[in-house]
Amino acid sequence: MNNYTEEDEGFKQLWRHVIRQAILDYQKDPEVNSNPHVRSRLIARKRSAKQWLFESTKDQIGSLRWTCNVIDVKINYVRSLAVI
Repeated sequence: MNNYTEEDEGFKQLWRHVIRQAILDYQKDPEVNSNPHVRSRLIARKRSAKQWLFESTKDQIGSLRWTCNVIDVKINYVRSLAVI
């Protein structure tokens, strides 16, 4: 018997979106923006994405490792998408 629910799919979709956003934030080049306030926010988002995608090694709730486990995707695959 399958205990899978639509709520589970919504949860997984949310975490897929979090990964996509982190990858986009990591890939953005803040230096192309001439507005210093926007540039500083982009730099902060890029730094945060880098930390979450590459520097976190713990398996705590909300970590990349935990997220990949929940949505059943390989962590190295996610990281490879970020560096393309």
